[in-house]
Amino acid sequence: MKFLKNKIYFSYIKQILLKKGDSKNLYHVFISYSSIILLSSVVVNIFNYLFHLSTARLLSVQNFGILQTIINLINIATILTVIIRLQVTKELTGLVANKKLAFAGSLTKKLNILTIVLTISALLIFLTLEYLMNLQFGLLQPWHIVIVIIVSGLTFNLAINRALMRAYLIFKAMAINTILQAFLRLIITTAILLLEFKLSGVLFALVSSYVLTLFSSFIQLKNKFAGNLSVKIGIDKVKLSRESFHTAIGQLGLTSLISIDLIMVQYFLPNQAGFYAGLSLFGKALLFTTTPFSTVLFPMIISSNKKQQFKLLTLSIILISAISFFIFLIFNIFADILIRTLLSKSYLVVAENLSLYTIFIAVYCIANLIIGGFVALNKYVISYAALLATIVQIVGITFFHQNLNQVIYVSLITTTSLTIFCIIDFVRVFRKEI
Repeated sequence: MKFLKNKIYFSYIKQILLKKGDSKNLYHVFISYSSIILLSSVVVNIFNYLFHLSTARLLSVQNFGILQTIINLINIATILTVIIRLQVTKELTGLVANKKLAFAGSLTKKLNILTIVLTISALLIFLTLEYLMNLQFGLLQPWHIVIVIIVSGLTFNLAINRALMRAYLIFKAMAINTILQAFLRLIITTAILLLEFKLSGVLFALVSSYVLTLFSSFIQLKNKFAGNLSVKIGIDKVKLSRESFHTAIGQLGLTSLISIDLIMVQYFLPNQAGFYAGLSLFGKALLFTTTPFSTVLFPMIISSNKKQQFKLLTLSIILISAISFFIFLIFNIFADILIRTLLSKSYLVVAENLSLYTIFIAVYCIANLIIGGFVALNKYVISYAALLATIVQIVGITFFHQNLNQVIYVSLITTTSLTIFCIIDFVRVFRKEI
């Protein structure tokens, strides 16, 4: 049965991609699509980095810390989009491959409506709790959390529509949509900041960019939403739930490791959160530089034999380590100049923390790569280790938060332990190849 499904799927790909029936064209198109995704990732990362730079320079240190805390909360709230990217894409691709286009459209519409209902429900629950309990979290205001809930819901809707784009193999549309979101956020934010609307204006720009991009995705998909909402779709919910749960565990741990630290600084050291957000901006530079390796590794490792998988993972680890070491040297030698140029002299107090923080992010990048590769191989043990590492990090920061250095040390020790465990598991799995 599995063989038959694969046969139908690859037959479908050939019908879509091969106009002349030449198998070489299939490889050419595959490489072309991979390049498109990789290029779009680079462009999006550039726009994202410029967004963080512009907000760091045009907002006060305090407001920049609040903004970065909000973004980190959104990142944690939207961890489950990885399920949409992987599991929902698999289901939609199967439906499209088997010519059940109406079912694919119906499933997408149902998921979009479900997301809207859940977002509205989350808003109502939060507003009720806020009215009854007067919730406080550092310098965050209740309306900041409302923004987190709205943007998180829009993120899920976008992920659903992009999953349908993947199912139809319209990667160019997906790349354009992804770039559009980052571009709109940057342009609207910069314009509003120059008009001196400050933090409230940035959050308005954040919501606007997602709304416009979501609207654009519906236009791009056009008639792909055929199908009645009342149609019943046969999906193995148990299998989908099981695989989704394993995948989500790893993503929850990995995302939290580089998000929860700033959130806890906002809670324990609210006046230092802006400075820590400035540090995280340099960490993002390292993340953006190494992320493409994980992006390309994931699909390649799935279609490779064990020996090739070992070589791909080893090469990726070496490349990330080399890039991280080079960036560490640059940040260490030119810390004052980089902070003064990219941020402002107000952030110079964190120059002494930059080297240690860079090591923390570099070690994290290696763990992130190995865990991502193992998820592609359906090996989830180290995914649970990532979640455990996050719990240890939270406990550690709860006890050690007298200054930013203590927070970084806790994060570094936790992440280093996780990375060592990942490398041990890597050696265990590929023992024969080594």
